[in-house]
Amino acid sequence: MIVADTNLIAYRLIDGEQTELALAVSSKDPEWFVPPLWRHEFLSVLSVHCRHGNLTEKECLFIYERAVLLLQHREHQPNLSEALSLALKKKITPYDAQFVLLARQLGTSLVTYDHELIQKFPGIAVSPRSFIERMASR
Repeated sequence: MIVADTNLIAYRLIDGEQTELALAVSSKDPEWFVPPLWRHEFLSVLSVHCRHGNLTEKECLFIYERAVLLLQHREHQPNLSEALSLALKKKITPYDAQFVLLARQLGTSLVTYDHELIQKFPGIAVSPRSFIERMASR
């Protein structure tokens, strides 16, 4: 079980140079959990891809629906007051704080591409590559 950040979800579902790595994370641990705000962030990612001509509107809708089917039963809302406190204390966004808090609450890792989170939360946040290496050594 892991908490997946929005970029990991995007790389898993939108073909690109990081897709293979995201799929490798999924093969090592397919049980991905997320805070509900992932949907808003993911919509933003899809809209950028559409605006830049990487995806059509129809493709974006299909990918979004696929993502919701994959994650809708794995959404857990962390305490938003705690998220605000953590964000202020660690100087991160309240959005990022929700992913970190969820990983803490579930007693698992946050797999993320965010180097700042990896640096500020070394016991919780881990890069996809480090996660795969750690799982391979088990």
